Amino acid sequence: MDFFARQDRARAETRKLIGLFVLAVAAVVATLTVALTIALVVGADQAGQAVSPAWLASHAEIPFSIAMLVLLIIIVGATAKSLQLSGGGAVVARTMGGDLVDASTRDPLKRRLLNVVEEMAIAAGVPVPAVYVLDGESGVNAFAAGHSPSDAVVAVTRGALERFDRDELQGVIGHEFSHILNGDMRLNMRLIGFVAGLFAIAHVGRLFTHGSSRSRKGNGLAIAGLLMIVLGFVGMMLGRMIQAAISRQREFLADASAVQFTRDPQGLRDALVKIGAGESASRIEATEADEVAHMLFASGLSGLFATHPPLTERIRALDPSFRTEEFDEVAKSLPARQEEVRAHAVAETGFATALTEASGAGPGSAGPVAPRVGNPRPEHMVDAARRLAAIPPALVAGSEDPVAAATTLWALLLTDGEATRTKGRAAIAAALGEGVAAAAETRSAELAALSPELRLPLLLRLLPVLGRSPETERTRILATLDSVIRVDGTISVYEFALARLARMHLREQRESAAPSGSATLLQLEASVQQVLSVLARSGHSGETAAAEAYERGLMLILPGRRLPFLSEAEWTAPLDQALDLLDRLRPADKARLVNSLGLVATLDQRLELAEAELLRAICGSLHCPLPPFLNEAPASA
Repeated sequence: MDFFARQDRARAETRKLIGLFVLAVAAVVATLTVALTIALVVGADQAGQAVSPAWLASHAEIPFSIAMLVLLIIIVGATAKSLQLSGGGAVVARTMGGDLVDASTRDPLKRRLLNVVEEMAIAAGVPVPAVYVLDGESGVNAFAAGHSPSDAVVAVTRGALERFDRDELQGVIGHEFSHILNGDMRLNMRLIGFVAGLFAIAHVGRLFTHGSSRSRKGNGLAIAGLLMIVLGFVGMMLGRMIQAAISRQREFLADASAVQFTRDPQGLRDALVKIGAGESASRIEATEADEVAHMLFASGLSGLFATHPPLTERIRALDPSFRTEEFDEVAKSLPARQEEVRAHAVAETGFATALTEASGAGPGSAGPVAPRVGNPRPEHMVDAARRLAAIPPALVAGSEDPVAAATTLWALLLTDGEATRTKGRAAIAAALGEGVAAAAETRSAELAALSPELRLPLLLRLLPVLGRSPETERTRILATLDSVIRVDGTISVYEFALARLARMHLREQRESAAPSGSATLLQLEASVQQVLSVLARSGHSGETAAAEAYERGLMLILPGRRLPFLSEAEWTAPLDQALDLLDRLRPADKARLVNSLGLVATLDQRLELAEAELLRAICGSLHCPLPPFLNEAPASA
């Protein structure tokens, strides 16, 4: 199933989820309203107050008020939990006891984990997620959390680090990246909020029971509180059952995507076997584990609340010949294998280089582009490892601090020619101070030896660090970005691509992007015209060649429409506006647009580096993460 089909399926699952929770909320509200109304009548009768059915019928506002109060409690509970999670995946990871892994870590197991996550992210064309390790958890598990790829985190237990070799770890991380790319994380975060809303009734019930001893209406409050506690737990259980049913359907897809990413079912298969063989299995000890059980790579829950298919089913989907006796066989060898895992992690220095030399990755410009979206291949992982290995470690480690990361961002903008450097430095000094400008200039000198193809991977590496900046600092960064790229009166393709991606991801780290909308290509044909025209002009020398590429792309996506090729000089503001509108396209139309963009870019059988970066920035703006093009850029680029 391709990326766009998965997006459609995620939207369908979201609609199904909302429908099921509406039914669950209605059932809880109706049941609790009836129960509390009866309790009110019984309590009044015991107090010697005559409450006849006729009186109750004439006061219909009482059951209505009770129903509205119960509904309000659910809404407030869900909203409060959602606001708590608005900080993104990092909030979930920290709640579970996770510690952020720094790029300068000396722990070989954590360093290997960072390598795998970074390679997967660069290969997929998304920002590198922040990485957390749950050091206090000996169980073997992992999860991805966040509202979008911009604020995603990947968390792994200490038990998983110690038991998984690199292939197994890569299979697990590939599984989690499937959740990142396919929109599962947003669904999972909503599930937590919905269940919290249903459980809020029980919390209010506890307050009623605690307050009953201090009230003259103690019996009535106690009865109401007990009813709310019972039905609050029932509502929570209903929510957990819905949560589990939806999660189970997504896990097989994530396993299949992980195999597609790595083209190695053995790694993921062996990881699942090790979970089945371990004494502590996938158990998480954190008290909040039940809330995030549906996010985990593997779950210890069973029955109606099982958030994952049985391990044996998942393993046999990867390896039909699997025997359950292998669990016992692997269990006996786990202690020795654990020592091997650590030894291999320690010896992993230079791994990326060896992997690249063994690769046979070839050009990737032929064929439709849409099937590549959200589907990195093993050669992309190899290429990502090569690119990351080529970035000086001191440069990466020095950018783990948000202030240092911002300095590197400014330095990246100062590498686009001497005139840009001089004027850009002045703009940075005016906005942020002479000290920041001097540091950026020094860092740009360090970047001078860096190959241009490494600039975008470095940006993707910086984005999660920049996201940890205070809100005021992030606002200043966004404002300064525009002033720096406009200071010389012109904006290069490289400047636009870098600034567009940085703005989008930094904003989405605080303001989650909406999923694909329902707009059609015909409704947004003016925006299609703008994007195809800009891309054609950026990648083809001469008006005639650019116009021909534009016409071919337009014919593919809007056959029969005669929209003239746009050749105006000012293109950045119209392109920004067009991309914002096109992000509202339905997934199937996004797929058609991406294929059209690919045709326009590669019609001349050449793909300049700046052109490839612009194409990836456009696709990124449409929330269609595009893996790097391999070997298309000329050697001189």
